[in-house]
Formats: sequence, structure tokens, C-alpha cells
Amino acid sequence: MSVLPSRLRAPIHAILAAVVVMLGLAVSPATAHAAEPVDNPPLPTACGLDIAVVLDLSGSLSSGDVRASKEAAAGFVTALQGTPSSVGVYTFSSTGATVIDKTAVTDAGGADTVRTAINGIIRTGGNTNWQAGFRAVPGQYEVIVFITDGEPNRPVGTDPLDAGIAAANDHKTDGTFVIGLGVGSDPNEANIQAISGPTKGSDYYLVSNYDNLAQALSDLAAAACEGTLTVVKQLDDGSGTPTPAPGWTFTTSTDAVTPASTTTDDTGAVNFQVTYPDGQDTRTVTVAETQQAGHQLRQQDGSNAVCTANGSPIPVTNVGATGFSVDVAKNAKVTCTVINEQVPTADLTADVTATGSFDRDYDWTLDKTVDRTGAEVAVGGTVEFGYQVTATPSAAQDSGFVVTGEVTVSNPNSVPATGVDVTVADPDATCTVSDGTDLTVPASDSVEVTYTCTPTDGSATATGTATATVSWDPAALPGSSGTTDGSAAYDFTSVTPTTTDRVVTLTDDQAGLSVDIDATDGVYRTAYTLQVTAGNVDCREYVNTASLTDDGKPVTASTTVEVCAVAAPEPTPEPTPTPEPTPGSTPTPGPAEESATPTPQPQPVDEASPSPATDAALAATGGPSAGLLALGVGIGVIGLGALLVARGVAVRKEH
Repeated sequence: MSVLPSRLRAPIHAILAAVVVMLGLAVSPATAHAAEPVDNPPLPTACGLDIAVVLDLSGSLSSGDVRASKEAAAGFVTALQGTPSSVGVYTFSSTGATVIDKTAVTDAGGADTVRTAINGIIRTGGNTNWQAGFRAVPGQYEVIVFITDGEPNRPVGTDPLDAGIAAANDHKTDGTFVIGLGVGSDPNEANIQAISGPTKGSDYYLVSNYDNLAQALSDLAAAACEGTLTVVKQLDDGSGTPTPAPGWTFTTSTDAVTPASTTTDDTGAVNFQVTYPDGQDTRTVTVAETQQAGHQLRQQDGSNAVCTANGSPIPVTNVGATGFSVDVAKNAKVTCTVINEQVPTADLTADVTATGSFDRDYDWTLDKTVDRTGAEVAVGGTVEFGYQVTATPSAAQDSGFVVTGEVTVSNPNSVPATGVDVTVADPDATCTVSDGTDLTVPASDSVEVTYTCTPTDGSATATGTATATVSWDPAALPGSSGTTDGSAAYDFTSVTPTTTDRVVTLTDDQAGLSVDIDATDGVYRTAYTLQVTAGNVDCREYVNTASLTDDGKPVTASTTVEVCAVAAPEPTPEPTPTPEPTPGSTPTPGPAEESATPTPQPQPVDEASPSPATDAALAATGGPSAGLLALGVGIGVIGLGALLVARGVAVRKEH
């Protein structure tokens, strides 16, 4: 909270004293109270204050008094208009009420808002509750102007004056200067002193009637701003209606003007205090603003600023691109308004890429056959088997369809784009964007965000379009639309999938087979033979396995053959050769000749179980007797022949 320099206190107090004299006010001695009044803090006399105006609407006021109070309060706002000031208006009777909370009156728009609220006040009547009036004011003001005409008579149950004093003390303790304005034909001066302070013309004022209240308030408002320069900064965001703009810096190059540099507050204004040398009543002050990116000064009728002194226009001289000079008189409240507008800007642009991808997997089956399942071979011998292996791939199994891409957001403007959001949509997919919220795109630069879309029904023949929508805060780029979009098409038919098990290695553990086979070539077949060498006399199984790996797991097919080794047969002995006979001699039969006609050996006959041949013989001869007879005759003949040969009997033909 600022305090008026000592060189200015006397003039302001002199003005206030003159008001008192003009209104014919008198001072009454202070009265002791149960609640002791707290002294006012130092009087904040800088130009530009936060001021609360509290109006008495109790039943002791006539309708004319209320009307005069409203007009006085509205005039007070007008007197403060164009200064770095804010005004709030509150009322009380039996209870307290808020008309309008603290509102900047730097420009006509804010002042009109407060004046409109004041004009809407309606006389309520009722009791006079000072405590309620003070408590209606929040603790955010530098000055409270408390206007009343009578003595407090509420709240019930306590001394009304003491309650009012205690409520006023709360504000003063928090650093708020309380000014009491006693209005009416016979205000109680002691009570007014109790809620404000003992010094008339500073802590409190007495106004003989409400008609003089407007002038008193206007003089109070103007006193601290005389001999100062207030610069009101306004900004047109493209709506065509400039509004107060906080955060703008103004600098003066004129000596003995303070501060040398300052920044607009929430009221959108700054105030420069001007020091006047002895005998000099007017000084020329030069001020320039610090231009902000994306903005430009809007001249008003060719001038960088428009200035008034006590509400009347005064000449302005342009200094450079953003500065101006103006004469500030010691007894004048000078206000200059500077308007800036945002530089017209272009829309952001969005470039989109879209790349499809998916996975393709193949499954394999194996089949193995052999031409026979077993064989017998002599010990040490070999046998050959014929094998065939068939590897069959399944149809391609497609999955994992995804579209990924980037959205490049470019800002062609000379100012950053803030509050930028990026979304991506596809009617046939669900899309997400990574870190696409509340971005800042630097001036003449770009940012990239990535996105992913998952098709609802993915297929290797699917096509689609991913559309990115970019939105931003249009206040950051005035004149821009606030949104743009871009899109990119994708086509899975042109995508090379990531394949699994398309090419596998087929092996066979017995044949030494190892070959890479490709599923896109279709069914693969191979045939080969293997020889097996028999070992000892036994039967052994031989297993032959073909395999490949599918989805990280082995796929196998096996065959089993049995080879039995058997002993080789005994060799047949060679026959003994018969000697050739000597010519003219009779050959003597040798052993070979004797065995040439072997003697039939009778086969044992099992009478209980006759052989089929015996049964046939019996059937041919008509019975057992005939059979035996025939058999006996035959044996006899054979025996005779054999005897003859044994005896060397020869049958010769006589000549």
C-alpha cells in the first residue's frame, strides 16, 4: 500500500479542509466508548486505490436522500475513472448487502458496470446496523468510505455503537483506512469519529446535506491523482471491444518522474508521479510501451495515445513506434489510453502420415511314410527301406492389424500457439494420440505427435483414412479459426506383413536331411532310401524321425521298421562221382548205384489216426482187406526185384 509523499500531503489535506469549510462543518470533541477505536493506518494517497463505498439505506433516510447517495457514489466512480482504481459498493440497514464487489474503473467499460450496479440500488428502510455494514465489506480494500446520517441502533443484545466500532477496528487492523462521511442536518460527529478517527478532514468528514455529497466524494477521488500521469492499457483481442490489459510494461525517459518503469496491474493501468521544480506548473512527460510478441500498437486518429486532463482532450506527440509525449499540469489529472491489438494470424497446419502393419503366421504339419514296416535278413545281411516326408503349411493366419503415424503441427505465425490439442479419428478404428494435449507450438516452428489406430475388423485387404484434428486457443492467434485438420489414407494390400514360420528348416535324424522350406511354395515332399545291416540273430526296431519348428515348438513325424536277423541254411553236400566202367568188363555196382534206387522205408502208421493217403487207398479198394492185399503184393514184387539185383542176376536176351 503506497503513502502519499510528504510534499503532497499538505495540498490534499488543504483540499479536504476546504471541503469542510465549504460545507460549514464543525468539530465535536471525542467521546469515550466501551470499544476503544483503533487508529487508522497511514492514509494511502497514491493515485489509484481499491476503495469500498458503503451506503446507509436505513429508514431514517428519505427516498430523496437515497437518490442523492446513489448519484454521489456514481459521481465518485466517474471521478476515479481513468485511474488505476477499483471500486466496490455495499449497503446496510438492519443487515448488510453487496451491490458489486471490487471492479476496475480504469476504462469506461468497468466504470459503467459499477455505475449500473449503483443505479439499481433500492431503498430498504429498517434499522441502522453499522456492524452489518462493515461486515458486508470483504477484507481486500485499501480505503472504506462509510456514509451514514444517523446513530446505530442494531444489533440487539449489545451496544450498537460498540459493535460498529469493533467491526471498523477489524478493517483498520488489517490495514484499511476508514473514512467516515456523516451526512444530514445533524450527524453525530462523535460517533463518526469513533468508527474512523479523530482528525477531521482526513479521518472523517461531515456533509450538511446529501446534495453536497457528490462534490465531496469527487474532490476526495481527484486529490491524489492531480499532477500525475495515468496510462491505461487496453487490448483488442479481435472482438472489436478493447479491455484493460494487465502485464504490460511502460517506461519513461523523463527525469524526476517515478517510477522509471512499471507494469500494468489487474486494472490495466499504471501511474507516474511527476515532480515539479519551483515555479514550474507543467512538465512534458514521455512514455513508451514494451511491445509484446504477436501484438501491435493501434493508433487512434494517427496518435499512439489519446490523453485527457480532468476529462478534457489534450494534445499528444508521437515518439517512435510505441511512445508519446504529453504535458502534465500540476493541478490536472492526466489520463492517456494506449490500445494494442493482436497481429492477425494464420491457422496452424496439420500434416499426417499413416502406415499399416500386421502379423502373418503359418502352421505346419508333418507326415512320414515307409514302403514296408519290417523284413527278415540273414545275420550280417542288409535290407533297404524307402521313406517319404511331406511338410504341409496351413493357410496364412493374419492378426495384429495396426495403423501408426505422425501428426506434424506447424505454426506459420510470428507468435507461439498455445493450448494446442491433437486428436485422430478413423470411423473403422479406435485411435489414441501420445502426448497430444495442451501443446505449445513455437513461432515459425512445428511439433510432432504420434498416434496409433487399431482397426475394428482388420484384414489384409482393408483400407481407410486417419484424420487428425488440431485445435488451439484462438486468443493466442487472433483472427485464426482455432481448428484445422489433416488426413492420410492407408491400404493393407500394399503392406508387407511381419511373418512367423513362413520359412522353416526340415530335418531328418537318420537321413542327414536339412533343408529350408517356404510356406508360400506350398506342400513340400522328399523321398530317400536307407539300408539297414542285420546284426546278431534277433529282431530290432529302427526309428526314423523328421522334424521342424513351428511357433517355437517342435513338430515331428516318425516311422518304425523291424528287421529280424536269421541264421543262414546248412550248405547241401556235393554228390560222389560214379567211376567209368572198363571196356569189356561187367561193372560191379558201387555204393552209389546201390543208393540210386533207395530201399523204401516204411512210414510209421498211426492206426488210431490214419493219414489222408491211407484213407484214400482204402476207399479205392473197397475195404481194409483189399488194401492190405494189394499192399502185400506190391511189397513182394519190390522185394523180389531188389533181391535179384543184389544177387547180380542179369536178364539177357538170347540169340
